Amino acid sequence: MKNAIQALLVTLGFSALGIFGLLGLGKEFNLAEFSRTVQIHPLWAVVFVASVVAWWLVAGWRIQLLSNNKNVTLSRATRAFLLYLFGGATTPSASGANVAMAWYLSRYTDSRRATAVAVFSLALDLVFYAYALPISFAYLHFSGINLNIPVIGSFLGVVVAIGMVVAIGLAYGLAFQAHQLEKLVFQIFKISFLKRFQRGALRFIGETADAMRSMRDFSIATQIQLHLSTFLNFTFHFVAANLVLATLGYNVENLGLIAAQVLLVYFSFFIPLPGGAGYFEIVLGTSSASLGIPKEAVVPFVLIWRVLSYYLYFLIGPLIGGSAVLAQAQQAKQSEAKP
Repeated sequence: MKNAIQALLVTLGFSALGIFGLLGLGKEFNLAEFSRTVQIHPLWAVVFVASVVAWWLVAGWRIQLLSNNKNVTLSRATRAFLLYLFGGATTPSASGANVAMAWYLSRYTDSRRATAVAVFSLALDLVFYAYALPISFAYLHFSGINLNIPVIGSFLGVVVAIGMVVAIGLAYGLAFQAHQLEKLVFQIFKISFLKRFQRGALRFIGETADAMRSMRDFSIATQIQLHLSTFLNFTFHFVAANLVLATLGYNVENLGLIAAQVLLVYFSFFIPLPGGAGYFEIVLGTSSASLGIPKEAVVPFVLIWRVLSYYLYFLIGPLIGGSAVLAQAQQAKQSEAKP
């Protein structure tokens, strides 16, 4: 809990820097103008809530499919996903997300299977980004949408191209050329300042490759369900931002906003801060004009979206994790009390 509070404080600090950065880049925060133009649509608010709940449930469904254990019900799998979000929110580059999910699942299934579920999930996400990144970049390019990201904006095409090559290369290599990929990683991590990460990198490659090979042994029906649930998982998550703007009464470039989020969320995993604090505030704000977000709504939208898509899980995570720890402690106490 102490670590979560520290992560929250760090995140709040960098998020505040991001907001100040937006204001410094000329993004005005005129509360009177925002209040005059905003028109709250309750129906869209209901649709937004439904989209978020659908996101949670679909993600839980995928975890349930991967667990293949009757003890991992949809309810428990969904709670595991919420802990996944909490773990990602409180650790740099979301490095603790899979750890939190695997810990929770290990209460209901074998710990090795719980770890495998986390690895399976990562492999499925890689496959999603392998096709979603090029499609999103192509849509933004041919629609003439310039995200106007400061500093790296002019290099966005190169960065996205590298990202696509990494995602596609990892997905293909892990599925079909794991041995060659292991040899490549071994050579790369022989460099002196990377050598201490060699064992962890090789373990990651090996375990993820095993997961992808195992997925090929699933039935066709299960594979379709897994890839469908992955697609719906990301879709419900990304559409939620559009629904926030619809709730506020703003019409935006909807497909452009979804495509932009695909790119921005992918690159957020390379930001060594919990939840990409500061990064999201800046990039969402500076991309707003090209996506059709009115200038008076930029800062309110960024703040609202960050609260709903990120800070909410600082509240939900400890509630789920805390109750799980208490239940585990109670079970241990009862076991000790038995003669």
